[in-house]
Amino acid sequence: MLASTSRQKERPGLLLTLFVTVGMALLCIACAAWLVAMWNLFPRINFFYPNLQTELLLALAVMVLATLTALFAFIRGTLALRAVHASPPKVYKIAVRADYEV
Repeated sequence: MLASTSRQKERPGLLLTLFVTVGMALLCIACAAWLVAMWNLFPRINFFYPNLQTELLLALAVMVLATLTALFAFIRGTLALRAVHASPPKVYKIAVRADYEV
């Protein structure tokens, strides 16, 4: 995708990546809100499912880490595409010797 010459080809890919990253962030926020809402019930749930509280907190931490990684990759990709489009195109000149016969 970085070798593409038109910005119109990269825009759908960046928009899709942006929507996925925003969706991941919203899912993390929703799961964190659910954990806060269920926090009072964990002592009762822990009676039937030991270590559930720890597993849910670990799952939330992994989700946040994955979301931050996706956000970092999105920002890095966007900056790389801007740098590619900001640089002037390379022009290659082929040197032809005068004594060269075809």
